[in-house]
Parts: sequence; C-alpha cells; structure tokens
Amino acid sequence: MDNDQAWSAYWAEKGATGNCLPGAPDHVAERLANHWREFAATLAKGASCLDLATGSGAVLRLIRAQRSDLLLAGIDYAELPESADPDVTLIGRTDMAALPFDDDSFDAFVSQFGFEYGTHGEIVAELVRVSRPGSLFQLIMHHRSSPVVAQNRTRAAALDAIGQSDALVRAAEGDASGVIAALDPVFDEHGDQPVVAEIAAALRDIAGRSGREAEKDLDWVASGMARERALLRHLSESALDEDSAARISALFAGSGFIVEHRAPIPGDENGPIAWLVNGRRAD
Repeated sequence: MDNDQAWSAYWAEKGATGNCLPGAPDHVAERLANHWREFAATLAKGASCLDLATGSGAVLRLIRAQRSDLLLAGIDYAELPESADPDVTLIGRTDMAALPFDDDSFDAFVSQFGFEYGTHGEIVAELVRVSRPGSLFQLIMHHRSSPVVAQNRTRAAALDAIGQSDALVRAAEGDASGVIAALDPVFDEHGDQPVVAEIAAALRDIAGRSGREAEKDLDWVASGMARERALLRHLSESALDEDSAARISALFAGSGFIVEHRAPIPGDENGPIAWLVNGRRAD
C-alpha cells in the first residue's frame, strides 16, 4: 500500500473531525492547540491562511474557533472527508509542491506534521509564489526524539511482529487456539502496546466464525495493519533531526523568507514535542 492510499484510508476512517495524533499524551495535544490559538491572534483582520497537509483540517478548526474573520483553506495529497466547518475549505489530492492557487494568494501558511513529508525545496518554491510579501508562517514538524515518534515506533514494531507471526493464517483456518499460540511471543515482547490485544481479540473472533463475513473481516484486519504500518514507516522516515531541521530553515532563508525561530517545542522528560520553524516572508 502506497502512502497516498494509506493516508486516504486513514482520513476516511477518522472522518471530518479526526486528527493525526490519536493516543498522543494530553500535554502534547494541549500544547499544540494553545500554539495555534496564540498564532491566530497574530493574524491581521480578514487574513487568508493556508494549511499544508491539512488532513481533516484540525489546525484550521482551532484557528477558526479563535478568529471567525479569517479566510481558511487546507490542502492534502490524500483524499479528504468533507470539511466539518463550511467556512473552512479543504482540497484533497493536491501536492504541496503544486498548489492550485494564484500568485500572492495568502497572508499566512501553516503546517502541523505535514510539511516534512514532502519535497522540501519544491514546496518552498511554491510557497514563495502563493504567499504575499510579509506573510507569516508556522511549521510544526515531527522531531526524531519526540515521544510521539517514539510511541509510533514501538507501535510499528508491534504490528511488524503480528504480521511476522502465523496469527492471520491461523484465523483464516478457524484455529482460535492457534491464534493465541502465535501471538504469545508478541505479547511477551510488545504487550504494552494496546494494538496487540485489539488485533488478538479480532482474530480470535474471526477464527470462531466461518463464511464470507469472516473472510471479509479478516481482509479488513489485514488491510488495516498494512495501512497503519505504511503510515508509521512514513512518519519515522520523515521525522527530523537537528541537521534536517536546519536544512529546511536554510531553504526558507535562501528563498526570501526571514526565519525568526527554529527550535524544539519543549515537552517533558520524555523529549521535545516537535520542531518549530517560523517567521515571515520579506516585504
């Protein structure tokens, strides 16, 4: 399963009010929400703002809740659900490096866990084109040492272990005890990951049934695992260390933007929340 199919399936499942951080620690979600509320207050009256890799538009909904006067649009290369807010425009199947907007269209652009997934130089060139002089920007990007990345790395390892076991084969054969035996080593190594118990319960149920519905449910479990493994691999590959965050800053600084801040967003003892790169386009 390729990345755009995986993300399209993800947003179809999460729906119009979903977000890209299910299960994230409460302090992470609240810190990010406060960041966008504070950013909304800095925008001029009636400003237009573009959200890159918007997903269901979670960031735009936070901004909208603070500022009803703003003109808000989001794009994503996945197929997206219909916007939960009629005043927030969401456009799916759109590459960040090929934006469907006129020159000088936006007073601000933002991204939360999205910009880092794209081809950075090409995206920056497009942002030069569609942003107005003086426009503000805020990029929050996955930090390689963040608890979010660490959590998803361990979840991916658990999914890999399930996939490498015979559990799905045993479920297809109707062997419930075989499912349990196949997953015993996975529980020993990854029992702290809730996904193991969730999939184990689903496979035991499927093994206890027969017929077309059981086959369909098994296909659903297998495709869901494949989709999530693709997403988690994409996340891990895209997370930024110090050097890669510096390269992104340099791309903006060399393209007519003034980078005012590049640093991790502080978290707790488990590590930083994310990278923050922000600033404005030169006048």
